[in-house]
Amino acid sequence: MASKYWGGSWLRMYKPDEPDNQENPIQGKPDEPDEPGRVGKPGKLGSLSHYYTSQPQSESRRATVTYELPRVINSAHNNSNHIIFVTDSGVFAKRRVDFGTDLLIRSLPPLKGRALDFGCGYGAAGISLKLLNPCVDMWFSDINQRAVELCRENYTRLVDGAPLGGMLADGAPLGRMLTDGAHIICSDGLTNLGGAKFDNIFTNPPVRAGKTRIFQMYGEAREALNPGGALYLVIQKKQGMESTRNKLIELFGNCTSIARKAGYHVLCSYKI
Repeated sequence: MASKYWGGSWLRMYKPDEPDNQENPIQGKPDEPDEPGRVGKPGKLGSLSHYYTSQPQSESRRATVTYELPRVINSAHNNSNHIIFVTDSGVFAKRRVDFGTDLLIRSLPPLKGRALDFGCGYGAAGISLKLLNPCVDMWFSDINQRAVELCRENYTRLVDGAPLGGMLADGAPLGRMLTDGAHIICSDGLTNLGGAKFDNIFTNPPVRAGKTRIFQMYGEAREALNPGGALYLVIQKKQGMESTRNKLIELFGNCTSIARKAGYHVLCSYKI
């Protein structure tokens, strides 16, 4: 077993041959009930096939969830490790930050350069990682317009800045850009990102959208990475971790499991 210090706490990393039930500082336990505002039972998010759509048809029912970051942050708007996200029906993990996203947040090394939260939802992963890595140039994209609007709202409140109009160099609109330069974009895949390149891309892929679609996402991510850049993703073993690992090896020539817990694996591939 190897341990790595990051974010003010010890995060335990596991070798591929170690069991999944090792101690790890992930919020909640695998057998905890699925309660609002908590990181709860893995794999018990209910029927969520409707969140992977550009325009959710469900009636808006806004809610809030509280999330505990790995360490205390200090900014103009935050001086604790607890943050509150606004959520809504028709978006992924409305009632709490899901177990996989929490593991992803706690497993990533410090980020530099430009990073993308690919399939950002209401911004739980990208906003948390921006607060933990304030110098990173964080971008967000999602196909779900309602999720993108929530992400913009949460980012503006939790990070800093008011919404401004964002433009590409050729004058084309690029979603909404906030005062610190964050881009939060509604896009099917990466089509609306204007060819931007990234040093890190991370995702909790929408496995319910099907293997064909998420494999397309992995290919798009590789194309959008700078040389030496990394793709990080979290996926359950029972929801296709092995086929995802094989696809990443096919695309990148490498794939490492950097953390795992309760059947969830955080995989990393570098663009060589």
